Amino acid sequence: MKPMTPEQRKAVSRLMTNRRRQLTHIARSFPKYREGMSTFEYACAYMKANNHNGVNLLPLQVQP
Repeated sequence: MKPMTPEQRKAVSRLMTNRRRQLTHIARSFPKYREGMSTFEYACAYMKANNHNGVNLLPLQVQP
């Protein structure tokens, strides 16, 4: 196998940087806080609004 040229290395580096950015970026939605809302209610609303194909954005499990 031939070694990569500097141009090829640069292209692969750009490709991998872009791929990492795509894999780590997840759009998030933040619920509107209502007066009298508890932290628990807000966290539940946040998790409901940000359930992306089973990916839990908050590392916790909530029991009502």
